[in-house]
Amino acid sequence: MKSLSFKEHLLLSECVNNTVDMISEKMEPFTKKQLKELGDKYNELQTINPSSDTYKKLKKFINILPVENLKQLRDSKIKFLNVMANTVLMKQGITEGKKESLTPEEILKNVKKFRMDSDVGYLLTDDDIIMALTNTGMSFDDAEKYFKDNYKKIKV
Repeated sequence: MKSLSFKEHLLLSECVNNTVDMISEKMEPFTKKQLKELGDKYNELQTINPSSDTYKKLKKFINILPVENLKQLRDSKIKFLNVMANTVLMKQGITEGKKESLTPEEILKNVKKFRMDSDVGYLLTDDDIIMALTNTGMSFDDAEKYFKDNYKKIKV
């Protein structure tokens, strides 16, 4: 896995600290201005090191956000945050809203290619893939069965 440069580490730290500072104690919904500011900062990042303390702080923060804030982040196009928020929502059983526009077969094909071609492909767990399949409208059990039955058969 490619490690972050010093500049990228500082940028990530600044992003995380700004994210935490932006939310009031009441955890009110994000304003459009806050979402734009988050997007401007996070979209500059190329990678995030999941073993860094900064990432762990961000993950802890995302996990305590109210559902409304998580939905705002999920529906945003903010790099990293939209995926993290969607993962938390799916773990809470909240899958309405944005639906995956890919077919289940396309999802598996893309995932398999990502796992093979990417330095961080190993970070994508089977559970993450199953959750992506639930965005196509499948139940969790159906998505899990589909994954187990079809992942090895997919050709890339």
